[in-house]
Amino acid sequence: MTRTGRRATRGTPQEQLLRSLRARLLGGFVVVATLAVAAFGAVLVSWDARLASARLDSELRGAASRAAALVYLDDNGSTLVDGVADDEVAHGEFRIVVSALPTGETLLDTAPPGSDSAPLPTAQTAAAAVADTSESGTYAVLPTTGGSVRSALMPWFNDAGVAGWVMAVERGPRDHSSVLLWPTVIGGALLLLLLSLAGWLLTGRMLAPALRSAADRERFLATAAHELRTPLARLRGAATAIQQGQRAGSESARQASALAGEVDAASSVVDNLLLAARIDNARVDLRLEAVRLDTLAAEMELRVPELVVDVDAPVTVRGDPTLLRHALTNLVDNAIRHGRAGGSGIPVLLRVRAREGWASAEVIDAGPGFASTEPPQPYLSTGGGAGLGLPLVEWVARRHGGRVELAERADEPGAVARLVLPAIAA
Repeated sequence: MTRTGRRATRGTPQEQLLRSLRARLLGGFVVVATLAVAAFGAVLVSWDARLASARLDSELRGAASRAAALVYLDDNGSTLVDGVADDEVAHGEFRIVVSALPTGETLLDTAPPGSDSAPLPTAQTAAAAVADTSESGTYAVLPTTGGSVRSALMPWFNDAGVAGWVMAVERGPRDHSSVLLWPTVIGGALLLLLLSLAGWLLTGRMLAPALRSAADRERFLATAAHELRTPLARLRGAATAIQQGQRAGSESARQASALAGEVDAASSVVDNLLLAARIDNARVDLRLEAVRLDTLAAEMELRVPELVVDVDAPVTVRGDPTLLRHALTNLVDNAIRHGRAGGSGIPVLLRVRAREGWASAEVIDAGPGFASTEPPQPYLSTGGGAGLGLPLVEWVARRHGGRVELAERADEPGAVARLVLPAIAA
């Protein structure tokens, strides 16, 4: 004998369902929070990068404007750049270039001699700087070895007007990315971690009442079912005693027999409730052993007068005999109660077969058939009122690696409910 299906370490189905809901809620919250933090971080970094670029442009323009103000003419009308060369602006962080019109002669270039990273502006940029009589500044990005540099150009004037341009340019390529990039990434990650923790705690507090309510309901269900078994057993015994004490075929005997049948039906419902409570509380242990389906069917034929069993050979499966007996009982009870053409005396047929590695127990009735032949959903407490019989059979079948098939009879009115399980050699 093999024992499987030990008490679930992950909790009851309700707990698993609520944990799954909690995880989905947290996942959605984290996704939304991640998008919000990423958008905020992107805006912050972009804004900081733009401020840094504007700050650099302002510094370049200031250096170019200062240098342009230091270019002047001597008494002979010659252009002097000594004031620029001697000023701190020529020795600062920017390279200064002074050019004169109309030839474009370079009067001063503070780049080190032989430097290969000393680009000059294009003719279009120089023309734009010369035309900038309002001295608002002309900005350009110049390619250089290893990257690019940013520059600002300002016109300089003599008595006749614009006499040339002065350029202030970075001495080499620099990283202009925002200084807030990595602090934003790290801070955003920490913020997401804190938000996720807070979300997990909040969702846990929100779902805790639902979990307690489900647990209380299942405990009540199990307690009520246990309490009902004893009076039902006494009532069944009383009905049997009355039936035995009456003359066969009398009205009293028929009523006692009907009462016994109703008690048996109520007992079946109670058994289903108990199994449902055990499933909900993850207390169903699967005890696997070789089980003869044909023997279980024969036992049912002795207990149920309305049942006819059709078996042509021994059929063996590996399963839990208690659960399989419960599943067959539910199928037969369902057929007797709902599939006998309005209470007619036509018996219900239980056919057991084995073929191609599968064993089947077919319950065939002559009733109106099923409203839907879709397989019933495996039992999981949902608070609905659709009945427990067929869903419990489906749950038992799934636990044994099988399935339940519902179909209409092809030859005449009626339905077929088939329990299909893996067969083993006898």
